[in-house]
Amino acid sequence: LWVDGYVSCGRSSSFASLVTDGGDIICGENGSIDATLWYTPGHFTLLGESGSIRDVHTLPSEAVFEFAAVVTDFEGFLAAANDPTVTAITVDGPVAVSGQLSVSKPVLVTENGSLGLPEGYSAEGEDVCELQFTAGLINNGSVTCSLWSDDCVLNRGVIEPAWGVWAGEQGGSDARVLNLGSMRLSYYSVLWCDTLNLGEISVSGGSDSPGLHNDEGTLFNCGSVTVGQGAELRIGGTLFNAGSLVADGRFLNLGLVVSCGADYMEVNGELENLGLIDMYDGSGVIAGAGIDSSGGAVISRNTAFSSGTEGVWLTDFAAIDQGTEGHR
Repeated sequence: LWVDGYVSCGRSSSFASLVTDGGDIICGENGSIDATLWYTPGHFTLLGESGSIRDVHTLPSEAVFEFAAVVTDFEGFLAAANDPTVTAITVDGPVAVSGQLSVSKPVLVTENGSLGLPEGYSAEGEDVCELQFTAGLINNGSVTCSLWSDDCVLNRGVIEPAWGVWAGEQGGSDARVLNLGSMRLSYYSVLWCDTLNLGEISVSGGSDSPGLHNDEGTLFNCGSVTVGQGAELRIGGTLFNAGSLVADGRFLNLGLVVSCGADYMEVNGELENLGLIDMYDGSGVIAGAGIDSSGGAVISRNTAFSSGTEGVWLTDFAAIDQGTEGHR
């Protein structure tokens, strides 16, 4: 993709993302990309000082693993993690994680690989089996041990952690998450970073504290997010929804939600809005057993809303619709 003019990605360009997935992007001296670019090294070039792009997130490159140590069990993984001569680790078999381990080098899990749990392990009353990544993770297989990351997580496979996911830290970090596969969360999980979902994220009940909390950064949903009964999705940062969001549990908004796709609350769902839900760019319906927006505001053009619900503002956007097509 050669850009020497202006590229605006999406109807709401302030939340747009552009992802390199094997292709190259070259931004010329007169080029301007009004989007957040998610790219792997070697696939993006900015020519001259005049070209511009709004923001960038670097993704881990599989080229880093050309000379990686290949492991097929936890003993080999542990040895590679502690070996100063090893620069990267490729997991190509079933690795049963025991205890807590910080990994300071990039890790690639192949389609044949997994980072799992010891046989017979139960999350209830057992020690946490957790990997802490500080140099990036590419998952093409499966991860079922608990996962903490202060760098990039690129998921093309399945992440189903026993004790949840913790990405980033309060106040900012280098963490970011790109999900092209499936993330199945049944335990308390926190995202303190930008997350782009092009796959599926499901949050289910079944533990003492099930839920996904996006406390900082932006959750860009261009795939699907489902919240089951007994689970909670809490937005403390920003949610940009251009995909499907189905909440049969609790949806708590403390920040900003911008809907450009389908934004549904199932019959058993409960919405508590203490922030702003802006539905200018979409006509998704919020419906459910309970809508409490008395401490916030929902702005929508959709007349399906109950006019008697406090905090819901039915708005005629005609005055600002004119001439905005293609420039929102």
